[in-house]
Amino acid sequence: MRNKSLAQILRSSPFVGLDFDPSRADDPPTENVFNEEMNITYETVRQIAIALPSVEDGLSYGAPALKVRKKLFVRLREDLNAIVLKTTFEEREELMAADADVYFITDHYLNWPYVLVNLTNVSEEALGDMIHRSYNLAIAEGKKPKVAK
Repeated sequence: MRNKSLAQILRSSPFVGLDFDPSRADDPPTENVFNEEMNITYETVRQIAIALPSVEDGLSYGAPALKVRKKLFVRLREDLNAIVLKTTFEEREELMAADADVYFITDHYLNWPYVLVNLTNVSEEALGDMIHRSYNLAIAEGKKPKVAK
């Protein structure tokens, strides 16, 4: 079976509200996708995310994080040169199958809907798409009705 592209994975998601142009993601990269030369850092991630409405800097387990309406959607894992992004379990499996050099998890995240994104190997375009996706999922989570106890 052929691996799906990022655009195909995100297009097939049952989640509605993705703010990204999937037609761009199938194009082959025109630049070096390895980021030793592109220097994708947490500051790059932060600049992409902070441009979105209501995003605030914060902390998660003592690490730099980004939140929207008090919901975590990005967290730095400096020890892994990666960020943690909110996703769905289904998308996470597809992303890891499509590109294990970029998308992965540790045992800690097995039961949580997050994926780790390797900052050395991710393209800036894919990074932007994934940050927007994570943002939209966090907003949707914040809109879920509260269950009365």
